[in-house]
Amino acid sequence: MGKCYECTFYESGGFLSSYSYCNLHKKEVDAYSTCKDFTPRKSQDGVCFITNACVLSLGLPDDCEELQLIRKYRDTYLSNIPGGKEIIDDYYKNAPLIVKEIDNSVDSIDIYKDIYENVIKPIVKLIKLEQYEEVLKIFISKYNELKIKYLKK
Repeated sequence: MGKCYECTFYESGGFLSSYSYCNLHKKEVDAYSTCKDFTPRKSQDGVCFITNACVLSLGLPDDCEELQLIRKYRDTYLSNIPGGKEIIDDYYKNAPLIVKEIDNSVDSIDIYKDIYENVIKPIVKLIKLEQYEEVLKIFISKYNELKIKYLKK
């Protein structure tokens, strides 16, 4: 059984809010509680450490500016460069495993906050400046660090 924040019915209250709401049961919930009616999200977003860093650590909505910019970068730039689709495929293969390891850590929220501060914020700033190659360099470097740290081979 998954945690509320992984459920399709879960809604975050927004930036720096501790508010969490279940649209099925129509009540506030603890993001880390479980429920017999748990329904996993159908998209990859629930298993993406970039999304979790924004949504869980800061309470941002799933359509916040940061995530919209990163998704647009993925869909319009990264997917169209040589090797880009392979990077995306590798990310969606390994991100769920990284998320699982982070979520099993006692300091998971702090880890996600660190990812937000040291990966997402710099990447978003560079996307706004249209420095797409620099975005890729930072992402690959940080992503490889996370794979080494959290994926036991």
